[in-house]
This record gives sequence, structure tokens and C-alpha cells, in this order.
Amino acid sequence: MVAYPIEEAKTLLDEKLSSQQNSMKTCQEDLEFLREQITTMEVNIGSSLYDKLLTLARTYNWDVKQRRRHAKPTTVEDASDDEK
Repeated sequence: MVAYPIEEAKTLLDEKLSSQQNSMKTCQEDLEFLREQITTMEVNIGSSLYDKLLTLARTYNWDVKQRRRHAKPTTVEDASDDEK
């Protein structure tokens, strides 16, 4: 165990306290920066996912239109022939 005179111990502790307060301030600033970056990433990922889903929906709708366009048209006469 190390023994210090009261004044020297007080000075040492004050210096350490000041150093740790500065370190804590830096850590808090870094943490705030990271929170902002996480929020930005979440927004970008969300909009990217939205764009992909929108593209998928448009592709599906296009495919449905193409199938309907190329399908054999069904008329009332065709339906009555099937019943005979």
C-alpha cells in the first residue's frame, strides 16, 4: 500500500478526477455519434427494404397483366359449350 501526504493525495485525486471527467465527456460524445449513425443506418436499411418490396410488387403486377393478356379469352358461348 502506498501512503501519500494529504495535500499530495488531494492533488493527485483532483487530477485523476479531472482526467476521468474529460474521458467520460469524450465517451458520451462518441456514444451520441454512434446513436446517430445507428439511426441513419436503420432509416437507410428500411428505405432499401421498402424499395425492394415495391420492386417485387411491381414485377408481380406486371407478370399478372402479361398472363391475363396472353390467356385465352373466355366467352359466354365457350362456357355453354362446356356444359353440353
